[in-house]
Amino acid sequence: MMWLGVWPREIKQREITFRGDQFEIEKRVGKKAGKILRVDIRRKGEDLTVYEKNNSIEDGKISIGTKEYRDVMASVDWLIEVKGIDAKRIGIYGDSMGAATAAIAFGMDDRIQSLVLDNGYLDLNKVVREELEREGYPIWLAPGAIWAASIFGGETFLEPSPQLAFINHLDRPIFAMHGTADTRVLPHHTADMEIMAQQKKANLISWFADNAIHSGIKYMYPEEFSSRVSEFFALSLSGIPEPVQ
Repeated sequence: MMWLGVWPREIKQREITFRGDQFEIEKRVGKKAGKILRVDIRRKGEDLTVYEKNNSIEDGKISIGTKEYRDVMASVDWLIEVKGIDAKRIGIYGDSMGAATAAIAFGMDDRIQSLVLDNGYLDLNKVVREELEREGYPIWLAPGAIWAASIFGGETFLEPSPQLAFINHLDRPIFAMHGTADTRVLPHHTADMEIMAQQKKANLISWFADNAIHSGIKYMYPEEFSSRVSEFFALSLSGIPEPVQ
């Protein structure tokens, strides 16, 4: 899951619009903060028709953010150039692979002012090794799996890296969260972000939610999640709060 948020300065002017399914997370955050644009990555959006999905110029593949970030940047183009949104009002939230995609886009596009990473990671090599181990396969298969994706699928999974969010942070705020019971993307990945943030002097805050599973914080702690995310964006974004049509 991934979306771009456009936050006005005044609380009384905040409202939300949806693209695609209206997820409960978006409803909760939207009650407290601005507009949300859900981003279709590589034409996988649920609001596409069957014809559009079957006749897409895309290939139906997933590249773990290393191509999907381009759709995020195109969405930022659209917000600024078509809708007239002040770039100072644009932040991004990503969950799981969406977090990796958001991190890459944030590192590549300095128009995005702040970033929320939910169950994200910095190093896909580690994720692949841990996934293999979790499924009962030897971890030495990891380099071969990544190589095969490149040779047979044309997908380069390692570059650009989510680490770009911390390398090119430009002192823009980052909020990283992780469930302590996440077995899909282990919590140490967000702890790794804390270490890298110290090394790169990035502006990071973090939250480890007790007993939350992968992508489960928003459902186990709905009120705290919505408050933390909306307050983070409200404090990190500014600009002119003109109406968004």
